[in-house]
Amino acid sequence: MIRFDSNIPENLKSILTDEYDEYMDKYGDSLTSNEKRQLNKWVSTGHSVYESPGSKYFCDMFYPEPDFIDTYRMDKDIDDSLKGLSAAEKSKFLDEMIPERNPLGMPYLKTKSEKLCWLDNKARDLNAVNEMYKSFIEAQGLTAQFEAWCRFSF
Repeated sequence: MIRFDSNIPENLKSILTDEYDEYMDKYGDSLTSNEKRQLNKWVSTGHSVYESPGSKYFCDMFYPEPDFIDTYRMDKDIDDSLKGLSAAEKSKFLDEMIPERNPLGMPYLKTKSEKLCWLDNKARDLNAVNEMYKSFIEAQGLTAQFEAWCRFSF
């Protein structure tokens, strides 16, 4: 039985109840009692069982979007993995697990000199790529158009 929030329209309650009952018939046996409570609470606020609440850790990067239980389980698994870790260990774990937290692919570096060396190497790589593009633009005779478009010169 779902106790809907008072602001949920009757027609939506009916749709969500049917969806919930169908979902529970299909997957209810595989849910823990806590998962059932959390799902019921989610639906009672006007959400579909198939709607994701959004992960605490992941961006909207999944297709198809996971349902409530899949998202709940992913976050719980990560929460369990983080228990007992220091703040630095948690950050390292999350950076390795979730690439969006570390878009440059920066490895976990402890010392300032390690970080500066890594950044220096990345700057060298970037300069090499810039030189490649510069050569291409010049070879194509597009320097004036490029400078006008970018508003800076070579």
